[in-house]
Order: sequence, then structure tokens, then C-alpha cells
Amino acid sequence: MNPSKNIFLRMLVLLAAASIILPIALLVVWCIVNRWPWPEIIPTELTLRGLQRLFTGYSNTAQALIFSILFSLMIGIISTIIATMTARALTQYDFAGKKLVETLAFLPLVVPATVFAFGSHMLFLRMGLGNTAFAVALSHIIYTLPFSVRIMLDVTKASSDRYEQQARVLGAPPAAAFIHGTLPIITPGIISSLAVSFLISYTQYFLTVMLGGGKVKTLAIIVMPLITGSDRTISSAYSVMYILSTLLVFLLFQRISAIMSKRVGAQLAR
Repeated sequence: MNPSKNIFLRMLVLLAAASIILPIALLVVWCIVNRWPWPEIIPTELTLRGLQRLFTGYSNTAQALIFSILFSLMIGIISTIIATMTARALTQYDFAGKKLVETLAFLPLVVPATVFAFGSHMLFLRMGLGNTAFAVALSHIIYTLPFSVRIMLDVTKASSDRYEQQARVLGAPPAAAFIHGTLPIITPGIISSLAVSFLISYTQYFLTVMLGGGKVKTLAIIVMPLITGSDRTISSAYSVMYILSTLLVFLLFQRISAIMSKRVGAQLAR
């Protein structure tokens, strides 16, 4: 590789890393800053007020955190199951309306979130489901489904179904052939789909506040008003907590995906 091109790529990587790390580092500093007037280089007054506020409301925050993780995990599982079945149907079968199904699967990406939220809110109100967790869950599933379908379509197309077909030829039932033949191969893709759907649902604020009417208390509902407030110390403390919780869950999914990929590689090498 050309040395000048190599240096340029390294500079781009460093610039991208700095654009992510520096804002987070600034948020961490603001967690203990009370006053930082311009043009001072370092803060002029420190405080533990942000951390005290975070741990004072720890019970409500912890409840919202646990509920958000479980809720978004449920959304990710349902979305991934639907996406897996959709991907198998689109790649392995020919049927009337196949193109229409594929188009409808990606339609939520075309509709703006505000239009989707207002339309869904009016529909659920007419159905008597307004301001409920069910309405929020259904809207999250619809909104995350295109991303899951895209991932599972690529994974299903790239993977071979020969192991499943061999199992069927040897007399295995369809469910057993899929579980033992195809599922191990597409498991890394399933984990990726689950992680993406989880993160989209976990960080979703607008759909939750619109369709939940403030009654569905996710972590985003608690953190967002604080972030948009004027108290930088408190908003920074909650922002760092929100970022860390998202990062930890994402790293967990990444670790699971790496483990499953190694197992699949070992199985295919036999």
C-alpha cells in the first residue's frame, strides 16, 4: 500500500475515533462540573450534584432501565423471528405477491417517523389501544422490522440450505432439519438482527412518547427531558448512564455473536 495513502487512512480513523470519544469524554467531565465559564480552559467549580441526583432517583431509574432492557429485548426477539420467516419465504419459495411482500417489508423505512407515529397513534386510539404498552410494542416492531429483514435476507441468501436438505432426505422432520441444519449457520445473523432491533427500540423516544402517552416509562422517556433541559450537570450524568447501558448491552450481543461464529466455523470444518 502507498505510504501516503496509509497515513491518510490512519488520519481518517483517528478523526472518526476522536469525533466519538471526545464528546463522550466531555460529557463525563460535565458530570462533576458546576461552573465552566468561557473562556476558561478547565472548570472553575466542581460538584457531585449530578451523581447525587442520579443515585437519589436510583429506584425509578433502575426500574426504567430494567423495563427498557426487557421490553427492547422482547421487541428484538419478535422482530427477528418475523424477519427470519420472511427471509426464508422470500429466498426459498416462489408465490404470488412475492415482490409486494418484499416491498411492504421495507415500507416503514420510506415513511417518515413523525408521519408513522401520528398515523399509528390515531389508529390505536380508534381501536381503544391508545397510550398502552401494546401500542408502543407494535410500533417498535413495525419500525425495527425492515432492518431485521434486511439482515436476515442477506444472511439467508449467503448461507446454504444443503445441510437442511440432506437432513430432509434422511427422513428428518422439517422443524428438526431446520434446527440442526440451517439454524446454526444463520445464528450469527440472528444475533446481529436481535442486536440492531434491540438498540433501535432501546433508544426510541418519539414513538414511545407518542403512542405510550407518557404512561410507558422507558429509560429514553426519563433521560430525554433531562438532556433537553438547561442543567448540564444533571443531563450529562444521565446521558453517560444511558450511553454506558447501551454500550454494555451492545458489547454483550457482540460477544455472543463472536462465540456463535466460532462454533459455526468449527461445525462447518468437521
